[in-house]
Amino acid sequence: MGAQPAKLDPQEVSKLRVITKFSEKELQDWYNCFMRQVPAGHLSKMDFIKIYQGFFPRGDAREFGEHLFRRFKTGRHADMAANEMKWREKKAARRGGRADEERNIGGPPDSDVITFRDFICAVNVTQKGDLDTKLAWGFEMYDVNGNGFIEKEEMILMTRALFKMIGKTPKDKETPEQRASELYRQFDRNNTGRITLDMFKKGCRADRQIMLLMQADSK
Repeated sequence: MGAQPAKLDPQEVSKLRVITKFSEKELQDWYNCFMRQVPAGHLSKMDFIKIYQGFFPRGDAREFGEHLFRRFKTGRHADMAANEMKWREKKAARRGGRADEERNIGGPPDSDVITFRDFICAVNVTQKGDLDTKLAWGFEMYDVNGNGFIEKEEMILMTRALFKMIGKTPKDKETPEQRASELYRQFDRNNTGRITLDMFKKGCRADRQIMLLMQADSK
C-alpha cells in the first residue's frame, strides 16, 4: 500500500479559508501536491531557485528566482493580513487569550524558507485574485527595497533579471536598460522620479503593451 496523503491540520484549514479564497477541498489538494514535491514541508531559497531554473533551460533564472522567492515570502497583502488578524481575534476570544498569542502556521517571518502558507497565499493571488490584487502583487515584486515606490534603478534591476532568465532580448539590439527606460517613461509620465502603486495600476490598465514589456515577451 502507498503512503497516505498528508492531512492539513484543521486549524490551518480554518485560518487559510479566511486569508485565501480556496475551499477546504482545494486547500487539501494543494497541500497534498506541495508535500509530494516538498516532503520537508518547506522550500529553501536554493531549492526554490533550482526548481524555477528548470522552467528556463536556455537562460539564467537565478537572479529573477531570488526576487520571486522574496515576493513569495512577503506575499500576504494588507487585506489578507487584516483577515488573518480577525481570525486570531476570533480564536483568542473563544480561548480567553490575546490575538498575538495564536500560532503562526507560516513559520517565523524571517525564516529563509517558503512554507505551504507562503506558497498558497501566492497561488491565491494568481488563481483567485482580481486584476487589482495581481497588479499590487506585481508592483511589490518590482519594489525591491520595499519603500512603497518603484525607482528607476529597481526597474533596471528587474528588467536585467528578466532578460537573463529568457536567455535573449525580446527585441533585436535592445538592452535591459533601454527596456527599463521605456517602461519608466510610460509609467512616470509627469517625470516625478518614482512610480507609485496608483501610477503602476493606471499604466498597466491603460496600455496592454506595458504588461507585455514587463513580461519581456513583446514582439
